[in-house]
Amino acid sequence: MKLYVLRWNPKFSMKYEYHLEGMKMLKKATISSNWSIHDHEDLEEGDAFIFNQVGTGENDGIAGFGVFTSDCYADENWKEKDGTNRFYADYIMYCMVNRLESSILSAAQLEEVIPEIDWHKGHAGVLVPEETAEKVVLQLMQKTLYLQKPDAAVSFTASRRKYPLAPAFARFINRLCPLFKEKIISSNKLTYKNFKEGEPLDPMLIDISSEKFNQAVLSPESSLDDIARVFVPVV
Repeated sequence: MKLYVLRWNPKFSMKYEYHLEGMKMLKKATISSNWSIHDHEDLEEGDAFIFNQVGTGENDGIAGFGVFTSDCYADENWKEKDGTNRFYADYIMYCMVNRLESSILSAAQLEEVIPEIDWHKGHAGVLVPEETAEKVVLQLMQKTLYLQKPDAAVSFTASRRKYPLAPAFARFINRLCPLFKEKIISSNKLTYKNFKEGEPLDPMLIDISSEKFNQAVLSPESSLDDIARVFVPVV
């Protein structure tokens, strides 16, 4: 799994009302679409992305995140109707943010902790370096994992589980967050699924799960140590 930045300027491409309509739909069903990809050579189905709103001044910031459901493919250039092609990939959204209503994951906040990414401009579909990808995922978790119900400002699929976004983040941790994965493994007891307790095992076989998470209580002020207790290492 790799992480990409999909940049979106509502002044030049998809209008903001479509984003708001998508937020309403996400509470009831999966939201899928496609986006043009600049760094298209190595993108694969299953890679992750953040949806970065740009060109809106103080409203810039992350407006969603999810995963790609296809490899890249060539299609008609959406911007220049001149017979040329661009590369695109299909995706589904896990979470969407109304940047007109919410300050979470704002460009101003993100610039302080992840200055490696330009949060105000740049190409759509840019690959994020591995070490920066982990920092992005940790910010996403700290700002959204504690949410239990969607609202007008932050939308995600309704669920009976305490923290609906936990399964998505478990997948991100397994593939994008090696240091945080080590923290979870070192601070939680292993759950044995395919091995007998005490049996020798390769650490590479340990996965992070949220299926039987520890009963942590999260809030907007939760630390990474608090968040680590939501997940369990499984072998």
